[in-house]
Amino acid sequence: MACAILVVAALVLPWSYQRAGMDGIFAACLAGVLCWLCGAISLWIVYVMHHPEQMLKQVLFTMLVRMGIPLTACLVLFVVRGPLYDAGMLFYLLAFYAVTLLLDTYFATQNRSLRSAATKVT
Repeated sequence: MACAILVVAALVLPWSYQRAGMDGIFAACLAGVLCWLCGAISLWIVYVMHHPEQMLKQVLFTMLVRMGIPLTACLVLFVVRGPLYDAGMLFYLLAFYAVTLLLDTYFATQNRSLRSAATKVT
């Protein structure tokens, strides 16, 4: 997932520097780190809650982490309207969020199918 974040950052950082200078670079990096952190935490939750009876808890907690933290950051940025808002951090959060959501979903379903295949074999 970190490699995908770096690829998106390589695409976004030149545009962010052109748009807002160093504030744009900082806003894009902060958005990338925030989305990566939320993705890593949600994948950890998937790893920890792997039993079938914990599936509902797993979905609820990962949705809370995946959506709650970036959405709260967007709300705070919108209300405060500071230099990060002016640098376009909301757009960077959306860009990184889309990538991490796609990858988190892929990795979580792969983890689930690998675990179910392993239980069928044993």
